[in-house]
Amino acid sequence: MNAFPPELLLHHFACMVVAGLTPPSKSSPSTTAAAAASSNSGGPSSSTPINTASDASAPGAASDHPTVVFPDLTRSVHEILASRARNTLWDPSRGRAAVFHTVFADHNVRLPPLKTKPSARHVPPIPSVTTGSPSSPCEAAIAAFSALPPRSPLSPLHPNSPQFPDGLIAPVWVRKHRELIPAVFVAFHCLVSASDMEHVRIADEALIKTIADRRRSLAERGIKLTIVLLTQREMLDDAQLDARLSFVRRSSGLDSKASLFVLTPVTKPELAEFVSSLHGALFESAADYYREHARRVKRKRTRYPPPASTLHPLVTALGTLPSALASAKTLTANDISWLSRQGWIVRSEYKLAVFAELAGDMHEAALRYREAYDLLCNSPTCLLGSTLMLPPRTKRWAEAKVLADTLSVRICKLLLYADDGQGAAVFFRRHLARFTDLSTGWGIGAITFEYWSWLAKQYRMFGELVEHATRAVPSSPLAPFQLPMHAPPLPSRLIHPDALPRFSDGRGGVVAPPGLLLPNSNAVSVSANTCTVLQTPGAYYYLAALCTVERRQRFLSASAASTTTQDDSDSSPLSHERKVDHTAQLTESLTKAYDSFKRNRLYRCALLVAARIATAYHDGGQNEMALKFLERILKSYAKDEVHCVRAGLVETAVQAAIGAADRTSAMKMLIEVLDPTLPIEMHNRDKMVSALKTFLGHAHGEAGDMPDAEQGQDEESTITVPARFLHMDTAFPAAQVEFGAQVPFQVVIRNAHPSFDLAQLFTAELVTLYFSNGQHTHESAVEIDSCNDADGGSCDPLIVDLGSLDLTSTPLQPIRADLDALLKPKSGTIAFQGHIKASHAGAISVARVSVHLACAKWKLQLDVLPVREAVLDSDTAESGLNTARWLLASKRSVKLAQRQNPSVTYVRPKRFNVSLALATPTGSLYIDERIALTVRVSNHEDVPVQVWIDARLQPSYDGGLDTLMVSHDDAREANGDKKQSVELLSLGSVDAGGKVERKIWLTARQASGVRVVNVTVRVAGVGDVDAETVEVATSSSCSIGVHKAFECVAWIKRGGAQARGREKGLLEFDDPEEEEETVKVGLDVEMVGEQAVTVSKVEVVCDGEMLVAEEDALGEWMPNDRFSFVRALAVHAPPIGWRITWSRAISDEVHSTMIAFSDLSGRSDGALTARAWLNVTLSYATSARLLMPLPVHVTLHNTHAWHSLSVLLTLDSDAHFTLAATRHLCIPYVLPGQQLDLTHFARLTPQQLGTFALPVIGVRVLDRNDPTLSRLASTSLSNTDKSDAHDGSVPGSAQPTGVLFTYARVGSHSHVDDTSILPSIAVSL
Repeated sequence: MNAFPPELLLHHFACMVVAGLTPPSKSSPSTTAAAAASSNSGGPSSSTPINTASDASAPGAASDHPTVVFPDLTRSVHEILASRARNTLWDPSRGRAAVFHTVFADHNVRLPPLKTKPSARHVPPIPSVTTGSPSSPCEAAIAAFSALPPRSPLSPLHPNSPQFPDGLIAPVWVRKHRELIPAVFVAFHCLVSASDMEHVRIADEALIKTIADRRRSLAERGIKLTIVLLTQREMLDDAQLDARLSFVRRSSGLDSKASLFVLTPVTKPELAEFVSSLHGALFESAADYYREHARRVKRKRTRYPPPASTLHPLVTALGTLPSALASAKTLTANDISWLSRQGWIVRSEYKLAVFAELAGDMHEAALRYREAYDLLCNSPTCLLGSTLMLPPRTKRWAEAKVLADTLSVRICKLLLYADDGQGAAVFFRRHLARFTDLSTGWGIGAITFEYWSWLAKQYRMFGELVEHATRAVPSSPLAPFQLPMHAPPLPSRLIHPDALPRFSDGRGGVVAPPGLLLPNSNAVSVSANTCTVLQTPGAYYYLAALCTVERRQRFLSASAASTTTQDDSDSSPLSHERKVDHTAQLTESLTKAYDSFKRNRLYRCALLVAARIATAYHDGGQNEMALKFLERILKSYAKDEVHCVRAGLVETAVQAAIGAADRTSAMKMLIEVLDPTLPIEMHNRDKMVSALKTFLGHAHGEAGDMPDAEQGQDEESTITVPARFLHMDTAFPAAQVEFGAQVPFQVVIRNAHPSFDLAQLFTAELVTLYFSNGQHTHESAVEIDSCNDADGGSCDPLIVDLGSLDLTSTPLQPIRADLDALLKPKSGTIAFQGHIKASHAGAISVARVSVHLACAKWKLQLDVLPVREAVLDSDTAESGLNTARWLLASKRSVKLAQRQNPSVTYVRPKRFNVSLALATPTGSLYIDERIALTVRVSNHEDVPVQVWIDARLQPSYDGGLDTLMVSHDDAREANGDKKQSVELLSLGSVDAGGKVERKIWLTARQASGVRVVNVTVRVAGVGDVDAETVEVATSSSCSIGVHKAFECVAWIKRGGAQARGREKGLLEFDDPEEEEETVKVGLDVEMVGEQAVTVSKVEVVCDGEMLVAEEDALGEWMPNDRFSFVRALAVHAPPIGWRITWSRAISDEVHSTMIAFSDLSGRSDGALTARAWLNVTLSYATSARLLMPLPVHVTLHNTHAWHSLSVLLTLDSDAHFTLAATRHLCIPYVLPGQQLDLTHFARLTPQQLGTFALPVIGVRVLDRNDPTLSRLASTSLSNTDKSDAHDGSVPGSAQPTGVLFTYARVGSHSHVDDTSILPSIAVSL
């Protein structure tokens, strides 16, 4: 991006000059903005004023300057304005926000003139026409140039313009409208607030004069003037403020729209809102200003090219200057290469596009930019296509090329603004293709380094554009541009949709060649052309890097073919190319591609680019940097097993290590080269190994000359590298062993390389075996020292017996063996075998093996990892079983048993001899009684053990509200807790031969039945053990039968006041006293238990109080005893139910049973009523055929407002039908208002002819919040009385069912809710 002028690439924002926010300058002379801009080579930015001059003749002007009176306020406004619309390539708002690029200036700033008179002193030389202005022009030249009319100083018709006589567009013209000439001028002044009215009047008159002078100078150019008055907050309450502001605006001639603002010191968020409102109010005026400029440009287009009457005075004036013609002929208009008509049109189109972009019209700007590009490059009469209008390698030709390249980027950017990524990619490709053709005609085609230099710039510039477009900006109003998702590639046999016209048969059809298929509509819709898909920025950076590589190759070829020696001062392209650092440019592009790929999570592409960076550093002679990249890259490729790529990188790394004289890297690369999986030819491998050995041999000889400090440093450091030429095979004969047993094992290490002998360079000192032992996967090391005179050192293979190893302790005697055998190619096989004591439960394996080598003063550690690929026999390949082999001293191997992983053996957990016994109380056990379950664990071991128990109550429908607690107190207090399990309850340490007991408490609720409790025991040795990881030693279960102690019916009836409604007697003259309203509650209870209980309380539970009933019935209740309790209650608090407090005769343990009211029809406070609150709808056909199945559908609808229901559906057998259904279906929850459809609940197959009733479908409803509200209903209720059916009651029972059956008969298309009608089916043939 730095290769092109930034004015031609950056986004254009409307320019706004702000005066009064920067401290006044102390320089006395007042200069113009153009002079100030020309003095600053970098151009004015949003944070620097365009002119720092001030009027020194105004004494005391700095005392009332806004930056002096309001320093904090002006500084905050300055920061906010400077942060808006910065000079960036990409606008996060995509040109849709009303925002200005702010340029700061003084109050007395002067704008650059619109037109200037030509001067004879500053005429640039024109080749073959004139040598330019002399130091002292003659009188005739001065007079001739003075007679010329004034023109724009940037016009091609101005003799002093850099574009004279045939220039297109100069970057300074764009800069003039971006930075120097504003569309809006905003001036900050202070509004005086003083008690002296005369002083206020004088200050206001001075302010009016300043504003009027500025308005007159700006009105000539059509620039909008806006005044912002800074004042104190107290002035807002001044009654004369509106009058003063109106007087100032009218007297100074300001517009009535968005021309005067008042600002007081406020917070920064409020200042940000003020700046946004200021931009929004002034943007339309700025847009009108740039539209007026565009209209002027359109009016001038009819006069292109300039007539001869315009050119003749210029030729006459140029004739007065020193001539550069070959002869003394008179200068004519034909001797000067004027700007052609196409050039004038390109210039006007570019101006129109810039003004449209400044006005915020991105659509118009895109059309104008594309028109200018076509006239410049694509049209038949384009400028760049004609070598006569623009000869190659000239100044104007280079300017036109730069303009075309920047136009391409700007058009692509506007397409991305419109979310047209495909259009941007297509246009960029067309631009490259067009300029490739043009470059061939210019003589700088693909065979020259100039072409590849240009192409690299294009890819780098487009990559930066895509990177800016896809980068998220925190304060952006719009989301960044989203790259398209690439569709999967089409099958190889499928013809690409873009290639279909090639196979047309001439009649509108397509004939596929043999072996190929035609795409269908889906293939056409997902097909994508890679040239039209916008890729990530890293792809374009990478292409730029590849072009730089090609550029360097072309340059080297051109330098070799050059026969003349050129000086550095020569301006030829080859001499200029010699000064270019190709390595720096290449690594810069590759680094950008690497960062982009990592940011987009394309790690494989990032790895490829990193390899290219390393190669670029190596080609550039920076071997140290190349090694830093190569060492990391080789690890990644080795991990992914990409051997082909790794082989080439290893060759580069070997050369870089030798070139950098890095001994450490050389030793690492020597081990890498010996990897047999690398596809390297044998002679190349021999050359690399020989070169490394020679280099390390010289390093070994030079080690004695090293300083002592360096020697000590090398001795302490150890180089670690994976040794892939060493293969390790591990074998455990047994798949599982008992705890404490001796586990045999064998670890075989082989030197897989057949020819290279490392014993000449290295000495093996130590081999360390790392065992992974137990569940926690901690490593235990076993070390084997090297000894040349060890037994069996000359054998092949070498069998080293390690004996019995205890991984928890260090071996008493050192183990020695001749380890140098690993470095020899033919005898490099060592087998380490022995036994391991299984002291931990879990898997035992050999994690890795480390071989420690020594080379002079350097230490090298080779890590040997297990072979990943399992060796499969042909007969076991399908089953996945692997065959392990045990190596013998005779070089033969014995096959072991086949199993999935022979390199791992599993140690079973230690088994403890313990027993578990469960005991429950004898006799009848009642609901709501706390039942003690005794758990007894006996230790039959010779050592103490730690014991934990887990108890869990098996879930059942009847025991949904049961509780299982640890202690008696918890069971007593656990009224609302529904905990049904005890986990990891520690019983402590149990001595050898001892036993331990613990009670857990079960409280049965809700209904009678059998409760099943499962108990498991965990046992471990004494010590710090995590109970969750201990295996279960034994388990048992027990069944506990629970029965009802009482059969109760609680009822409630609402009654009125006792005196209300009673007739007065004959002699009663006084009004009866009004008595309070009462509620009558009752309880009918029968003792149904087998054993007697002692009842201590029978009470009514209300909200906040308990009312005790008569105590005559208290005491011992025997089986079949019946009692009735009735009590009248005042309606103060709603009654909840009855509570019976009772205990066993043989125990003082007190229990309580709660009986809720089953009929609350007398209440009107929204309680549960006797109406049907579960609707069951049966859908069935009215007729069926014999032996033909028909479905029955069931729909459950809970009409209650807040109660969830648990429903149990049962289906009885019937002799007339064969049933295919679930006989018992439990639905735990039917939510309030929920309708549950059970389609195909049952399938009935008629077995007889006639009309038969449906099989009985029973519905049992249980309110989980109140166990007493249990209902039972079935389809057999249809035989009951109609009134009973509508009441929802079971015959012979006083409790309502709360269930309403509805029959939806498919044959009649009607719904029947009359339960007196029997649901029946007519069966026929």
